[in-house]
Amino acid sequence: MVELPHKIQEYEATVRRFNILYQISRSMSSTLDLNEILRIILASVTYGNGFGFNRAFLFLVDEQWKNLVGKMAVGPDNAEEAGKIWQEIREKHLSLEEFLSPKRLGEATSTSKLDEEIKKIKIPVNSGKSVSRSFMECCPINLDLEQSYDKDSIEVEEEILNFIGYPRFCIIPLVSFTRPMGVLIIDNKYNHREIDSKDVDFLYMLGQQAAIAIENAHTYEDLRKSIETLERVNREISSLKEYNENIVENVPISLCVVNHDCVITGCNKNFCKMLGLSKKSVLGLNITNLGVRINGHSIKRILRKVLKRKRNKSFTEVFLSWGDEKSDKKEELICNLQLAIFKDPRGKVDGVIIAIDDVTQTVKLERLLEDARRLAHLGELAASVAHEIRNPLVSIGGYARRLRKKCGGLRGRDLESLDIIIEEVERLENIVRDTLDFVSKKSAVFSKINLCKLLKQCIDLIGAFASKSGVTINFVSGYGLGRKEEVIINGSGDNLKQAFINLLKNSVEASYVGEEVNIELDVSEENGKKWAMVSINNKGDIIAESDFHRIFLPFYSTKKDGTGLGLSVTKRIIEQHSGEIEVKSDRKTGTTFVVKLPVF
Repeated sequence: MVELPHKIQEYEATVRRFNILYQISRSMSSTLDLNEILRIILASVTYGNGFGFNRAFLFLVDEQWKNLVGKMAVGPDNAEEAGKIWQEIREKHLSLEEFLSPKRLGEATSTSKLDEEIKKIKIPVNSGKSVSRSFMECCPINLDLEQSYDKDSIEVEEEILNFIGYPRFCIIPLVSFTRPMGVLIIDNKYNHREIDSKDVDFLYMLGQQAAIAIENAHTYEDLRKSIETLERVNREISSLKEYNENIVENVPISLCVVNHDCVITGCNKNFCKMLGLSKKSVLGLNITNLGVRINGHSIKRILRKVLKRKRNKSFTEVFLSWGDEKSDKKEELICNLQLAIFKDPRGKVDGVIIAIDDVTQTVKLERLLEDARRLAHLGELAASVAHEIRNPLVSIGGYARRLRKKCGGLRGRDLESLDIIIEEVERLENIVRDTLDFVSKKSAVFSKINLCKLLKQCIDLIGAFASKSGVTINFVSGYGLGRKEEVIINGSGDNLKQAFINLLKNSVEASYVGEEVNIELDVSEENGKKWAMVSINNKGDIIAESDFHRIFLPFYSTKKDGTGLGLSVTKRIIEQHSGEIEVKSDRKTGTTFVVKLPVF
């Protein structure tokens, strides 16, 4: 009967300790912060309503598994301080769960001298002594060195003996699923309470729970760092992707990528601009549906060859066209093309990259430069020939006319032959004069000119020729001008008269008897700049579209007796005035020359 109260006390103590373990486990499971978990472990071991030990020291193995590193220590620095702490705890009547709250926990485990010193200690894992053995063998060791306190004869790490300074302490391994995480060392330096086997058993259970919580915290921290690393890598990849996309978008060539089915899977803004379509409408579209052709051949056939042979292919200064070949919507450019095999990250051919460099303007400029060089040589030759011809031609014409006057008795075929000589000489003199006008580099004196009045003067000068040809000239001005009779430009009156007279004369010559030549003067505005627009239209012979460019070349003429220099001289005069000239010709509206000059 005497043993029953003792058994009840033991049972109650056991239940209390399991309850403490439960409360500690709940507190540790509420956080994944390693430092907070370590504070919970040490605080629960040293708190009076917990296990009630005086001091607790915690060591964790490093990543290389070479040393047990001191992480945290809880406990008073001396007996006096211990007494004050115990009295304060008794007065506050805090439960273990209240004590382990984040706020109280922070106050109870604030940095102390003991905590600062433990962080300087490292114990080799393979030292073979007590702490190392407890860690490696995953077994608790309860030491009582009071009877033989001789540092040289015991197998305890010297760093621990010097640090603890007390002969009785217990080493508890922190084991998570047979994997040791560190050790917990506890003692009762100030109240000298014995650490019995039941204490060791419950501390070992606590050590297992603590090890699992620590491992979870490590896993969480590793996961957090991995996520941060992935987020950083994703940001770098996103930034690099954006950087590369910006490069692709802003390169001065048109790029697109097509897959094996010739479907466009990627392109840049220059490619969309070239097609006149939005990027949204281009992506996913089959390139053959755009009617893309290279020198008239479907691009699909060329792409198939590149994919089949897995070899890049280049084209230089080819005609790239797209749109309906039979309609007026057909577009055409002169381009340098590069068709390159596109591979995925595994090296598998995934399609073709089409790089299009529009060299239309470059080629045109090169051709214009070549034309200019040729014309320069031609001009020099023409000037030389004209000078050589002019003098003997003047003599021949003069003698022929004198002979015509003196030989009044000539009749019949002889007189007709002499007239033919005089007419042909006059024609040759006109050719020589036009040639010299074309090759001459006369300096132009610019001044303010009323273009409306200048055009009327040109009509008066060409009027007699028009009447003789049976052609009427109509002049219309003032549409949208505000003041009908004033369109002021800066230019050379003599040169402009020559240019417009040439155009009027050509229009009259191209017209049939009874037809009209219409001249219209108007003003338009482009990009904030005003332009005088002079249109000269006739309903006579139609100019073929293929001749639109050639009619302005020297010595090219569609007229039987033309020198081919009039329009060349006219074009040069208009360009001398920073203007432009173009021709339009169709059966419905006839032929129209449009001269565009800047308004002063």
